[in-house]
Amino acid sequence: MNAHDALADLVISSKLVPPDVSHAIHRPRLTERLDQGVTGRLTLVIGPAGSGKNWALSSWAGRSERLPGPLAWLTLDEEDNDPLRLCAHLIAALRGAVARTGGAAPLAVSVPPLASADSVGSLVTQLLNQLSGLPSPVVLVVENLHELTAGPASALLLRLVRHAPDRLRVVLSARTVPEPALRDARLRGELTEIRSAELAFRMPELRELLAARSVELSGAEAGRLLSGTGGQPLALRLALATLPEGDDGGTRSWAAMPKQLDLVHLRREVVDRLPEECREVLLRTSIVREACPSLAQALSGRKDAGAILHRLAAEYDLVTAVDPQEPGGPVHYRHHPIVRELLRGEFAERTERRGVEAVHLAACDWYRRDGQLLQAARQAVAAGRYRLGLRLVRSVGYRLCVSGRARAVLDVLESVPARRLEGDAHAVLLGAVARIAVEPGTDVSERLRRAEELFERAASAKPASAKPASATALIAFCRMVGDQYHGRVEASLRHAREAEEHLFLPDRPYQLDDDTRAAFFLPYFGEFQWWNGRTDEARESLRRGRAGAERAGVEFAALHSRLVALRMDIGTGRPGGDDCVRELLRTIESRGWAHQQPLCAVYLAAGWWAWWRHELAEARAMLGAFRSATGRPGYGQLLESGLLEAELLLAEGQPGRTRDCLAVLRARLEHGEPPAAYRSRLLATECRAALALGLVDQVRARLRGADIGPPASARIAVVAARARTLGKEPHGALDILRLHSSAKGAHSALRADVFVEAAYAHWTRGSRHAALDAVERALETAEPLAYHRPFADNGTWLRPLLRAHRAERRTHARFVDGLLGGDDVPAAAAPAAVTTVLLTPREAQVLAALPSHLKLADIAKGQYVTVNSIKTQVKSLYRKLGVCSRREAVEAAERLGLLE
Repeated sequence: MNAHDALADLVISSKLVPPDVSHAIHRPRLTERLDQGVTGRLTLVIGPAGSGKNWALSSWAGRSERLPGPLAWLTLDEEDNDPLRLCAHLIAALRGAVARTGGAAPLAVSVPPLASADSVGSLVTQLLNQLSGLPSPVVLVVENLHELTAGPASALLLRLVRHAPDRLRVVLSARTVPEPALRDARLRGELTEIRSAELAFRMPELRELLAARSVELSGAEAGRLLSGTGGQPLALRLALATLPEGDDGGTRSWAAMPKQLDLVHLRREVVDRLPEECREVLLRTSIVREACPSLAQALSGRKDAGAILHRLAAEYDLVTAVDPQEPGGPVHYRHHPIVRELLRGEFAERTERRGVEAVHLAACDWYRRDGQLLQAARQAVAAGRYRLGLRLVRSVGYRLCVSGRARAVLDVLESVPARRLEGDAHAVLLGAVARIAVEPGTDVSERLRRAEELFERAASAKPASAKPASATALIAFCRMVGDQYHGRVEASLRHAREAEEHLFLPDRPYQLDDDTRAAFFLPYFGEFQWWNGRTDEARESLRRGRAGAERAGVEFAALHSRLVALRMDIGTGRPGGDDCVRELLRTIESRGWAHQQPLCAVYLAAGWWAWWRHELAEARAMLGAFRSATGRPGYGQLLESGLLEAELLLAEGQPGRTRDCLAVLRARLEHGEPPAAYRSRLLATECRAALALGLVDQVRARLRGADIGPPASARIAVVAARARTLGKEPHGALDILRLHSSAKGAHSALRADVFVEAAYAHWTRGSRHAALDAVERALETAEPLAYHRPFADNGTWLRPLLRAHRAERRTHARFVDGLLGGDDVPAAAAPAAVTTVLLTPREAQVLAALPSHLKLADIAKGQYVTVNSIKTQVKSLYRKLGVCSRREAVEAAERLGLLE
């Protein structure tokens, strides 16, 4: 009898077709992983309910272009525990795939006249023998292997897997590992395992998912969503279900997923199917994020708890083994986030309140003995022992704030009922400090007033309990950071002095030694001193802060000091070099601190350094990364990011937009003029944009009466000199620049700007030899610092001088070649050809627009000037180039190397 006739009534055809998930986002990473797996004999996709294993298989089946042969699909359910029914579905699935191989004989399995569950073994034997003769491979996907709970059915399928011929490639999905069947395949290297860690979403995939749902999240918010859900598809779906729906129908991809959102169903699938001993250990360890064998034993009271955790990881994939925290230490096991939340709720429902509290206290005792006091505080609070929890968190809270873990401290404090917290002055103060560390712009004045009030009450009730000096310093510090964040410079200065006065007094109520205090306070003090123009004092404060942090072993604070020093060095023209910037950025990103204040400013430093080297695309990318990393920048960060945006616009040839950007930045400065550290930078950029628009008289009027000699900023002197030169006073420009070229601070890269400007003044006077001397000194200053910007900004008139320098002086050859960008124009011909062509910056801008198809009116509109002004510049260009038409002007300029 033919199998088709005998078993046809047992087959449900819908179980032989993969679910349609074409509407869901594509994840090429998993498709490629499964494609690699089916090159071998056996692939196992294992994970708990909601891990996305069946979705991954369905998507792969529908989209893969690298399958080794036709696909046979079978979705199992509880009815397949009948061996005969299971065999019927296997034969039906494989018959369709074999028919598509081409050249293969149809499957012809003979069924005994009285087919029963006892006779299916012969059917499997026939099936295996016929599959071994196939001309090409067939891929069999069996979904939901965990549904086979009966021994005979499970044994039948595992026999097929164990003895599968080379032409049969098997892919299984399950929640537990069928270990006996896989042992031989693993030893032979024929098994590919894909577990829930690989099924979890990565950040690029999450971005695509959010885009499909029309949800916009910042980098920090997306990172929290990914870490909070572990990237598990079900957890992400639950989280995104609380977000607004998209308007473009993008939510259909989620709505069409299998209906597994019901947590009651999930509990039945995850918890109820476990053996009793595994369920007990899993539930009790769910109160902690990670558990090692000794902690699991303390929580469950079972000596075999470690072995059970290993089993939960190896067979059920409900916990993940992570590397030991110390070399040679015990392996730790981490719960998947969605499963942990489920288990905590299940544990609370199944256990009496006292029993839950006892487990939390057992965890608290274990963490205290292990020296993990914050974790102990968290467990004490969960057990309702609030006084104990506050005492524990106060003992380590400030050090954790210095170490970049202020959010964890804040989470513990916020889990304490307000009525218990508000009566503890030290806890209220710690909460204010932690909040400032997490979000510097937060108003904590009410908390600080409450802390001072509680300290005064304690002092009046018991004179020996006077407010400690450290508390005074911390309160002043919080107010200083808040004022500094909002740009209230005078108020910040007052609080800084008060904090500094009480900073290193001998009392130690918070277990803060001098090194930890220096690591905590001095980076902020150093930045404040830099703001106010006290750069030498700032450098000393930052040096002491970094040294204290390194001695105290607080890497976060050491990086903070380094970052502030780097920002200050870039602002004053003394950067440490490309390696320094990249190493700092790499370190901060690798620690996961790039989205935390104040270390997110590392992207600003990297952006300024890229602008320094005239790598505008990288600078703009770093500026975008900074804006994504910080939701609300501080006052200094606002100034630096606004200035960087303006400088990029100016370097891109958009002076009009530069002025608009700076006007918006000025409007956002709530307290008038910026601090001294930014004042000259802002003014210089504004004046350079105005000069690029030809507003020379306006710039000269604005700078009239300004101090342009040492120790004034070299930036202002350069702008003032350019205004003098454009006003046909090159001698006055040279007088200004001469003061700065010989001033103290010869190692500052800003001297390169001074010498480039001097070269322009000499060039304007017709002193070619003096101009080349100035270029030589500019190169000598800029080359060690890789300072490209002044040469790139003045390329139109400076490139001929650089060519002449390369031909005649032959120094700094590699640096000059880099500035010229591989210019192949013969250097010997360049000086003679262009010495008669002197272009003003306005003429250079107009010349750059002439090769386009823009009309003169359009050019005028783009440069924010009148069309008559453009016509005047064009006439001057024609005269200097000796031409009579626009086309001739472009050809002459290209021939002379005046156009890129």
